[in-house]
Amino acid sequence: MAKQANAKKIGIVLNTAWNIVNFRLGLIKQLIAEGHEVVAIAPADEYVPQIEALGARFLALNQLERKGSNPLREMKLCRELYKVFRAERLDLVLLYTIKPNIYGALAAKWAGIPSICTVTGLGYTFFA
Repeated sequence: MAKQANAKKIGIVLNTAWNIVNFRLGLIKQLIAEGHEVVAIAPADEYVPQIEALGARFLALNQLERKGSNPLREMKLCRELYKVFRAERLDLVLLYTIKPNIYGALAAKWAGIPSICTVTGLGYTFFA
């Protein structure tokens, strides 16, 4: 499919590739159908081939630990996201789940890229 003149390069960031497959496939399909380039960004797992089969590119995050709270590791995640956003020259970043929302929004701001944060679910904070 030829890229349309107003097509954008859109990054979608979540805490797992599983999450992308189970909750964002429809969004990815629609964005690609509209001529946008989609870059899915998350830690790699066995669901990556399903994402790539849609026509989206997948970039693995190495520093994202869903349950981690090491401040140094969190700073490394923020830096990793910033580097990915700058290297990819994204036009827009869609952020889902808590750590991508927090650190991705900061990284996008520093990279000068518009971002949209979506809060999904309650997260681990509310589990007994």
